[in-house]
Amino acid sequence: MTAQITDQVFYEDDRYSITGIKGGELPTPFDFGMVPTMMSTACYRGFYNEYTVMEGKLLLTKMTVRVMDNQYKPIQNVPGTEDKWSGRVYSGLNLNTAFTGNLLLGTGFINTMYVHMGFQKATSYEKVVHLILDNGEVKAAVDYSEKMAQLREQMRQRQETARLSGQKNDETTIKNWIGQMFSLDYDLDL
Repeated sequence: MTAQITDQVFYEDDRYSITGIKGGELPTPFDFGMVPTMMSTACYRGFYNEYTVMEGKLLLTKMTVRVMDNQYKPIQNVPGTEDKWSGRVYSGLNLNTAFTGNLLLGTGFINTMYVHMGFQKATSYEKVVHLILDNGEVKAAVDYSEKMAQLREQMRQRQETARLSGQKNDETTIKNWIGQMFSLDYDLDL
């Protein structure tokens, strides 16, 4: 299994990874009449996006996608450019999103927190911002960095306690953990 490529957001002069999504749907190739196919083991879903928060709006600025049978279509009259590794890259889109919900964004990845599968979680980043959006408009931004530091310490303590007691994870616990790693869903009651 491989760590997955994350969608990125440029927000307040920083580049963030999307570590959690709650609520609506972000744009996908399906929205533009394309069916994505696995790009690599690092991109099972077949696409990844870049967004920019500009003037309080979440804009889709770039989509990288691999589609079945090379059936690429223009996105808002942008034909995209061929990319040998990924398929097609649509740059300079600047499309308003209609996303309503919440995003957890992380920057400053902590290398010791790396997990070699799924999406890296918000606790794996030094700086974490929780964005609340309505129809693509940022309504609030809350800094969760301190909360993530507290959660990392709690995780460390639980792991140490389990290690010292010789506690082993059962098959169900492991399957649940793997499922969580490939999900961007998160608990709002952080």
